[in-house]
Amino acid sequence: MKKYDDIKDNTFCFYAFHGLSTHSTGKTRLCCVSNNRKTKTYTTGLDISNWSFLKSQKVANDIEEFINDPEIAEIRRMLLNGEKPESCKFCWMREDAGITSIRQIENEMHEDEIDETLQYVSESGYLQKEAVKYLDITLGNVCNLKCRSCNPWA
Repeated sequence: MKKYDDIKDNTFCFYAFHGLSTHSTGKTRLCCVSNNRKTKTYTTGLDISNWSFLKSQKVANDIEEFINDPEIAEIRRMLLNGEKPESCKFCWMREDAGITSIRQIENEMHEDEIDETLQYVSESGYLQKEAVKYLDITLGNVCNLKCRSCNPWA
């Protein structure tokens, strides 16, 4: 099992190993700034049967299946091995320009939790659901929880 000290200066990302994020369509993604468009897994309970353009997609049966979309597991594997996935280019571009990225901020904030989390991820990038500590749900335009989460004019 890898330790944080082995990879922290390179490519480790708290969100990739602790997080669960959904696009407003219900599609899984690594975090709110990642641009992994190749994922094919949608959130549990979503009925996509009438969406003809989603024939090659699938709906997750549970959270573990949702967080382990093959594309996302591959990104985790790459991060563990010091590679920089294209999906994470938002952070890489910032870092290359000398700007602190979300990845760097979150890694610093959660540094004490990372070695424990690495126990829940395999070398192939498969993540056990116990590792999820961050949840980002982007709602669509049908319900935006304006009554509770934002304000009445949202």
